[in-house]
Amino acid sequence: MPDTATTDSVYIWETGYGLLEIGGPDAKDLLHRLSTNDIMSLEDGISTTTIFATPKGRIIDRVRISIIEDTIYMYTSPGLAHTITEWLDSYTFMEDITVHDLTTESLIFELIGSESMEGHRYWESSGKHVSSKPYVSLDQNQVTSVYAATKLPQDDNSPQYKEIATRTSGPIDPTYLIHRSRSDPFWAYHDLPSNFKWITSSNRESLRIRSGIPQSPNEINLQTNPLEVGLRSDIDFEKGCYIGQEVILRLDTYKKVKRHLVRITLETESPPKIGSNIVRSGDSVPSGKLTSIAEKIEGRGFEGLALVKSAVQDFNQTFEIHQTDTTWKANLHPLSLSE
Repeated sequence: MPDTATTDSVYIWETGYGLLEIGGPDAKDLLHRLSTNDIMSLEDGISTTTIFATPKGRIIDRVRISIIEDTIYMYTSPGLAHTITEWLDSYTFMEDITVHDLTTESLIFELIGSESMEGHRYWESSGKHVSSKPYVSLDQNQVTSVYAATKLPQDDNSPQYKEIATRTSGPIDPTYLIHRSRSDPFWAYHDLPSNFKWITSSNRESLRIRSGIPQSPNEINLQTNPLEVGLRSDIDFEKGCYIGQEVILRLDTYKKVKRHLVRITLETESPPKIGSNIVRSGDSVPSGKLTSIAEKIEGRGFEGLALVKSAVQDFNQTFEIHQTDTTWKANLHPLSLSE
């Protein structure tokens, strides 16, 4: 697949994400108290990411929250919409909040690449959509903006369909997360601009790994904490209490994070399995484990993500991946996600 950052194509990927529609006067306050980021100051037309953690600081899920006209749209990792719904319900007592799971009735996809903005202009110029409210413009300088469009009915008997577009942080800048009703016939597979191209899940995985973005269940799961997988920017250290705060704050204050996420490259014909041990050449004790692997976007071989011990700081060493009777030579590269 060509490098989407340097071509005129817009790449589309159907995400499989879950989608929750959350309303009620206490919704923002509850989400603020349960998750790691500042939700109370989130304004209409703005988006952010936040983390739901266990009392031990382990990750349940990393979600993206967008707000449109006081309605909160929460995008969860694939298969976790029900888990997050139950988690919210378990901490809802007297709060006035409603949660609706829109996953099965919504089409959720990404527009990826340098010409993604032209996709939004295409919707407007088609005459089939108009902006229902100007919100924050989806421009190149606004990373967290949200855009709403409403489809104009063909006649009085035609239904209206709403579409939400959110500027996100990856895997290529810019990337937009889109959701619309699955019953909306507009923009079918055959009704795309000529520069729009669908990509496979494996190509999307290669983009994610190259960008160093952790995902569920590979790096985001009940065995990892936000700091070791590079999600420090999803934590507001100035806000009040949230579930898992005591553990996360202690890990950060006393520099007790035992692992960190790195990118790994291999010049091989076949990949190792996820979960394989990573060791320094000549050592018998593992330094970490492989968490994700995919073919390189360009060139021969594979690249992946791995969680390695915090003591591993010298990336000029020779590393190996051990799997039963097979050994791969590997190079480790630092990430800067937590900066």
